Amino acid sequence: KNVRDRYEDSNVLLKVKFSDYPTGYYRSKVRFGEPWLPGNWEYNENLTKADPGPHCFPYWISSIKGHQIIDSRCLAIQPTWMSDNSKTIGNNRIGSMFIPGTHNSGSFGGAPTILENYVLNQDRSVWTQLVFGIRYLDFRIGYYEKNGFYINHDLFMITKINPILKEIKKFVELAPKEVI
Repeated sequence: KNVRDRYEDSNVLLKVKFSDYPTGYYRSKVRFGEPWLPGNWEYNENLTKADPGPHCFPYWISSIKGHQIIDSRCLAIQPTWMSDNSKTIGNNRIGSMFIPGTHNSGSFGGAPTILENYVLNQDRSVWTQLVFGIRYLDFRIGYYEKNGFYINHDLFMITKINPILKEIKKFVELAPKEVI
């Protein structure tokens, strides 16, 4: 579905009245989990085609004033947002734009359990980050004689770099107009 369409049979999971939270911050107990990726964007080394454009998950957020919906949007992946907005982006230099990125992008898994809360900054794979629309990736890479190249977080080896590079390569093959 288009990001502006609404599901008719939706169930409300949560209602938050913004005036009850003057700090502007509310943390929901609703869990998103590790979602399937719509639009044929599930990672697979043999994937040869994925659908461009945004693709909705079955979750929506609405702004309501009184009893009237002001705006309603789905939670969506944005795998081709740069090419989708190429006319708006135009000839702007990368340095003059606000590009979504992640800190310690490769620190999403592989750390010993005792260190998870200290060294894992992301809860999604690099592939999933790219599919959600991240275009700036921050990697700390270390070389170890016995193990080769690894993503590091400070002094800790997190995960091998090669599988992540394969994910990036596959993403660029499927979305060649995106700049990473």
